[in-house]
Amino acid sequence: MRQSNFVTSLNDSGMATYYKANPKNGYPLLLWQESNGTEQEAVEYIKEIGSVEDMKKFVETVNNGDHDYTGETVVLTKDIDFSNETWVPIGESTLDYYFAAGDTTTKEFWGTFDGQGHTVTLNYNSAEKNVAMFRTNHSVIKNLTVAGSVTGKEIVAGIAAVNAGTIENCTNKAAVTATAASGSAG
Repeated sequence: MRQSNFVTSLNDSGMATYYKANPKNGYPLLLWQESNGTEQEAVEYIKEIGSVEDMKKFVETVNNGDHDYTGETVVLTKDIDFSNETWVPIGESTLDYYFAAGDTTTKEFWGTFDGQGHTVTLNYNSAEKNVAMFRTNHSVIKNLTVAGSVTGKEIVAGIAAVNAGTIENCTNKAAVTATAASGSAG
């Protein structure tokens, strides 16, 4: 069973409040199960992305394995420009190739990412493999345009380097370059 956190409420700015899942059974942790015996710490995860800082928080949450957004939708509320910022692809970087959907050891996004017709502009140049906005897509990515440029060693794309999910109504306008003789796609 993949661990998740549990929604308790949404605030006016689109942030959800969650409680930690018990690593043994996936159910919400009870007070007496917390290692320090104190109340559970409420954690807010971003659900609406309207700035570079919002996007950085979202990417950090996924890449740290704090929350995978299973069954949830994250939306862009405006265009996001990372052309003068450091971009970090969404998802962990330890896997070179496709892995089975439902793998519980990965740090990936498993929800729905709705760009709502907005554009994310990247300027990413790396010697890594498996680079794009999303390293591996297990989710639904829709209504999104990716622009700018993405360069990596191999398995390089604008939207998703590896697609094991659904990509719909999306456009890649990013220049995509693989520096090794391997696959590149939009």
